[in-house]
Amino acid sequence: ASLLWRLESDGVDVGDRWVDLAARARERAQDHGSAFADAHYVLALGRVGACAELLTSLRGFTVAGRAGDQAQVTREVAQPLCEAMRLALRGRAADGVEALASLQREVLRLGGSHAQRDLFEQFFIEAALRAERRDLARAALARRLHQRPDNRWAQKRMARLS
Repeated sequence: ASLLWRLESDGVDVGDRWVDLAARARERAQDHGSAFADAHYVLALGRVGACAELLTSLRGFTVAGRAGDQAQVTREVAQPLCEAMRLALRGRAADGVEALASLQREVLRLGGSHAQRDLFEQFFIEAALRAERRDLARAALARRLHQRPDNRWAQKRMARLS
C-alpha cells in the first residue's frame, strides 16, 4: 500500500493494482491485530472507496473496552488516523487534515520502522497541500528538509508552495 501510494503521489500510473490490494485488505478488515496494518488497510481500501466495513469494525474494536497496548494504540492513534485518512482519500482533505496534523507525533506509537512510518508524514503533507493548508504543508516540509536537505520528494512539494 505504501509503495503504491508513493508511486501515485509522484504521478506514476499504477493501473488497477489498488483493486487487488484492496481485496486482500478486505479479507483482514476485522482482524485488528496491528494498528500499523489497519492504517495501511485503510489506505488500500480507501483508494477504491471501500473502507466503510473496516472503519465500522475498527470503531467496534475501540469501544469494546479491550485492554492492552495494541487496543490503546488503536483507540488513541489508529482509529482517528484511519478516519482522517479516509476523508482525505475521499477528496475531503480539508476535513481530515487537522486530525492528521494532531497525530503526526503519535504515529510513532503504531510501530514499524521510521521509513515505514514516513508514509503517514508524506500522506499528511499531501493532504495539507490538497486542503490548501499551505501553513501546515510548509512547516512539515521545512522540518523534513532540515533533516534531509537533499530529499527530492520534499523539494518538489516545497517548490509548489513558492
